[in-house]
Amino acid sequence: IINGEISPIKQIFGFERINLAVNQTKEVFFPLTVRHLLTIVRHGTKWLHPGSYDILIGQQHMHTFKLYGQSIQWASKIHASSSNENI
Repeated sequence: IINGEISPIKQIFGFERINLAVNQTKEVFFPLTVRHLLTIVRHGTKWLHPGSYDILIGQQHMHTFKLYGQSIQWASKIHASSSNENI
């Protein structure tokens, strides 16, 4: 619970179905952007919160990173114009 709002414990930010033959490997790429870290609260406002974030790949791989600072309300118009993402 952050600022009275409940955040999801886990969420999917990328998925790709691939076909593999026996003993075949393939590389897949999922770009993680700040957009994937936003929490959308019940009134539709978007927030970026500091804290530890765990990236899980399958059930065997995990990477943790931390964001420092204070929670900020995400201003979509400003950030969407500086990148080509519609948030």
